[in-house]
Amino acid sequence: MKYIIAILLTLYCFSAFAQITVDFPMLTGDKHVKGSLKSERTYTRESLFGYMNGGAELYLEYGFERLVVSEIDIDDTGYKVEVYKMNDPEAAYGIYSVSVFRCDTSGHLDDYACQTTYQLQVCKGQYYISIINNSGKTGAADQSINLARKLLPLIPGNSFEINDFMPDTLFEEDILRTILIKGELGLFNGAFDWNDILQDVDNYTGLVLESSDKSMLVLRFNDDMARLKFFEKHGIRSYPEINEEINIDQNTSLVVNNERVIISRKEG
Repeated sequence: MKYIIAILLTLYCFSAFAQITVDFPMLTGDKHVKGSLKSERTYTRESLFGYMNGGAELYLEYGFERLVVSEIDIDDTGYKVEVYKMNDPEAAYGIYSVSVFRCDTSGHLDDYACQTTYQLQVCKGQYYISIINNSGKTGAADQSINLARKLLPLIPGNSFEINDFMPDTLFEEDILRTILIKGELGLFNGAFDWNDILQDVDNYTGLVLESSDKSMLVLRFNDDMARLKFFEKHGIRSYPEINEEINIDQNTSLVVNNERVIISRKEG
């Protein structure tokens, strides 16, 4: 009887592990990755709060499914590889866009990628990846890229495309930065300059595009009620005509373009 129970427990553990790893991009078992795997942990929506202090709400706001954290030692340098599976490519790009800051985007990788001395951040499909090294050496930065190159081919599907979000909108200036927001926490972390426009607004997805002298906010509302509440907040009592320009203040104007509300603001 004890033998049967032991077998059942073994099968149960194996099954649970398989559910965690199936179709999930992981470095475990890659014979081409040099070094030793120190630990590997998985977090769900419920357990994410046990991993990060105060940051879990931001991921949940965008739409979080699962996180696998691997710690690897390679050539006397430690690497922490965080692979976040988000609900969709839009959510993955959103968390990436509010996480990157003053980093190198010169194109070491084909996908969205941004690197500092200690961290490489990558976004592909519905995955956001953060690779942190503890040495800050040039070789560690190169090794982070190598680790990302092991993971990226394992990720299926298309990545977020700006033109898919705003196909009928042209932003003629050179875009310096884009930020995708889905609520109050994303707004606070990545686009607080738009707080006066979006404060107390909900049920939306917004894409901020910044150039040297102009910013644009493209809004998509989840339902008509949320859109009407937004118009009322800014004193717009009737539904605007398509392509009708409405001035919100001296530097900010609003245009409705099909399913999008486009807000332009001059800098300075």
